[in-house]
Amino acid sequence: MLQHNWKIQKSNHNIYAITKMLIDGKIHTVKMHRLIAKTPPNQVCHHINHNSLDNRQENLVNMDKFTHDNLEKKRGTPLESRTLQ
Repeated sequence: MLQHNWKIQKSNHNIYAITKMLIDGKIHTVKMHRLIAKTPPNQVCHHINHNSLDNRQENLVNMDKFTHDNLEKKRGTPLESRTLQ
């Protein structure tokens, strides 16, 4: 992790640590939590405590988007109006 130049980016009402990486000859923006959790492209990386900057392995879980959306609905916060924790 230390070899990357990390920056902060606001996205979807949250703040994430991001970096640029060369993958297959192309530069991609990569979110730290997805890198740590080894999240497959077809899944979402969920922060258990809802703190988008808490990227400890034990705070991250991969799941499909449908499951994640239902989890957020049960939390009682509309997806389009989520705010920073």
